[in-house]
Amino acid sequence: MGLATALLLTAHAQAAGHVDVTGGTQFPVTMGGGIRCEGASRLQVSAAAGAIPEAYVDTLESALGYAGMAEDIGVVADAMLTRAPYVHLGVGWRPFAERGLTLAAGHQTLWLEGAADEIEIEGYTLDADVSLASRLRLVTAELRVDRPIGEHLLVSWSLGGMKVIDADSTLSLPDGISSAELDTAVASLDTFYEDHFATPTVGLAVGYRFF
Repeated sequence: MGLATALLLTAHAQAAGHVDVTGGTQFPVTMGGGIRCEGASRLQVSAAAGAIPEAYVDTLESALGYAGMAEDIGVVADAMLTRAPYVHLGVGWRPFAERGLTLAAGHQTLWLEGAADEIEIEGYTLDADVSLASRLRLVTAELRVDRPIGEHLLVSWSLGGMKVIDADSTLSLPDGISSAELDTAVASLDTFYEDHFATPTVGLAVGYRFF
């Protein structure tokens, strides 16, 4: 009787909607925090922000094959990826009132910046301080499980993935130096992001649930 009552109370609380404030990671890409709101229909909206932690850079480079591309254009990959900020907006749906299983998808914007004192492309070398910036737009999807612990503590884990759907890179050069020879390199970098920046993710988060 007590167990049945507890289950009914839990289902009622979940059906009434709630707000979760969480912090966690989507390995091997990002770490940050966010807020998620769920209504009575179990539909969810969320917003999050954070950055790529330095500890993830080597793993992410290997997963994307990014290191080789960065070397080709003379930009240090570590500088491009480390602490790169992101903003994520998402929606989700929890199909079962008595379960924490959620299907979620979203849109993420990631800003990368890097600098180099020399660029070499297909035999052409430019010995000058340059900076490169890229804005990436990604789609994300995940299957997430939320597990309440006690009245307010929440632990979540997920499996998912993300992929770049649009990239916009710019190259800044010192005054008096033409960038005409490097336009192809910038375009090829955007193409690389769109063709290869896709990775599976494993998520883990903890949070506080407001009923």
